[in-house]
Amino acid sequence: MPKIGITGHTSGVGKHLFDQMGHKGWSLSTGTDLSTDEGIDKMIADASDVDVLINNAENGENIKLKVMKKVWEKWRWEDKILVNMGSYKTMQAQLQPAMIESEGYKQTIEQQNFYNEIAPLESKLAVGLIELGPIGTQRTIDKGIKTFTSVEDVSKSILDMIGILTNNQRMVTQILCKGLYK
Repeated sequence: MPKIGITGHTSGVGKHLFDQMGHKGWSLSTGTDLSTDEGIDKMIADASDVDVLINNAENGENIKLKVMKKVWEKWRWEDKILVNMGSYKTMQAQLQPAMIESEGYKQTIEQQNFYNEIAPLESKLAVGLIELGPIGTQRTIDKGIKTFTSVEDVSKSILDMIGILTNNQRMVTQILCKGLYK
């Protein structure tokens, strides 16, 4: 089993993943501010011994993209795996055009654009992108969303993606959604 590090590991799906398979975790609540370059650099240095980084931290400022870019710079020539947790909002915007103005949509498009930009480039770093709809976390339940993917199913999908990326696939995208955000 690979050593797995997880950003945003103290609540929601990140906590579930960390409890199930995490070796290291980084979150604001445990002293790592991933909204700063210093915090990201600290996390990357601390993650030097992990095989897989699950990039899950979120604060509304698209820190996932910032982390993904810095990890790409530092780990491009290392045999490691980066799994970036994205949002289903890009697909949802095709059904509900008003979503195009949402911050979640804009952030996901930025992540996808970077992902597409690095896809044809040579590297040893394998990158996966999972675009999620509602997940059965307390926050989703509190919003009154009735249809969602369980955290267990999300965890299984992430493990499956890690397996695919371990077997010499360099880029994988997966969409996992059982419901729509309100």
